[in-house]
Amino acid sequence: MSKKLKGFVLIGTFTLLTSTIFLNLQASANNLNSLKEEQNEIEQKKVELNKELKEKKIEIQTNQAEQDSLLNQITNFNKEIIATEDQISVFETSIEQTTQEIKNLQADIKDLEEKINNRDELIDERLRAIQSSGTISFLDILLGSNSCRFNR
Repeated sequence: MSKKLKGFVLIGTFTLLTSTIFLNLQASANNLNSLKEEQNEIEQKKVELNKELKEKKIEIQTNQAEQDSLLNQITNFNKEIIATEDQISVFETSIEQTTQEIKNLQADIKDLEEKINNRDELIDERLRAIQSSGTISFLDILLGSNSCRFNR
């Protein structure tokens, strides 16, 4: 081959290699730009996800605080219920005692009514005896009333 042809081949090869390298560099630059854009998008998504994560953590803390508050309220209500149940128990015991006292007093009233009826009968008998015998002395009345006390 002639020198000229070798020079053209050499220049052509050089041009071809240079253009291939340039195209590869340009493709690499495009890939690099594409990768940088993708990295930027990923970074932006990361920032957004971190923001959402912070918001969710705040929501969780708020919910936890509300749950704690509600739990405290439930605990307080349970304490009030127990105190009220204790009061009810005391009142029920008091009612039972009062009811028993009423029954005892009613029984005492019946006993007293029977004694009153018995005394009325004795007084009626004495009055009949006084009426049938005529006059009675003050001493007889006193002695009769003492005997009435012994009849209790």
